[in-house]
Amino acid sequence: MTHVIYLIMAQPLHPFQSVDEAVNRLRQYQSNFQIPVSNKSKNEIAGKLIYGNIARAFPGIRPVDLTGRWGLETVESLLNDLHSTKSQNDFDVLIHRYANSLINFWDNAIQAPSKRIGWGPASKITNLFVKALYESEHIRNAEIFQFMHVPFDQYTIQPLRNIINALTLVRYGINIPVIPTMKFVNTPMLYDILQGAVRKLCIDAETLPIVYEYLCWDEQH
Repeated sequence: MTHVIYLIMAQPLHPFQSVDEAVNRLRQYQSNFQIPVSNKSKNEIAGKLIYGNIARAFPGIRPVDLTGRWGLETVESLLNDLHSTKSQNDFDVLIHRYANSLINFWDNAIQAPSKRIGWGPASKITNLFVKALYESEHIRNAEIFQFMHVPFDQYTIQPLRNIINALTLVRYGINIPVIPTMKFVNTPMLYDILQGAVRKLCIDAETLPIVYEYLCWDEQH
């Protein structure tokens, strides 16, 4: 007998049709939410920061080697900075600084302009780094959870497609593609606007942006 194995691919949440729908979905998810716990060592996390769709975005090179080297060189200073972070502004600055650190590290290692890493992937990797360190209880500063950013990719951007302009404070429209990728977030300014939109949504839902990330990514996998 021949057995056929069907692989069910994870699917992003459908775009929310209204802010109220998004708020209700977040409140429902928050009611049973628990932070996942991992037992990975900090070097284990730092050495493998990239996989799946991030790796596929850079054909012809091994991005896992680059991010692994950067992660291992960076993990101690990142943890020290996270332990001393006491405000949202401090955390925002920290994420920008480490994303730029990864961009500079990558740029020094890869000379071809077409292979440079953009702001979207660099910020996503940085935020996943922090998320993994928190889940593995390497971050002793409990306040960090409330400051954490959303790692942006298709799973976290697409649900915002129909409601983004109701959540931003900018006076121009933002058009999210039907199938956005992490490369859609191509500047620090757009990144900050999107993070602010998610934070506003989460304030309305009485939850935190990183919980939005768990709903959009972890819950769908």
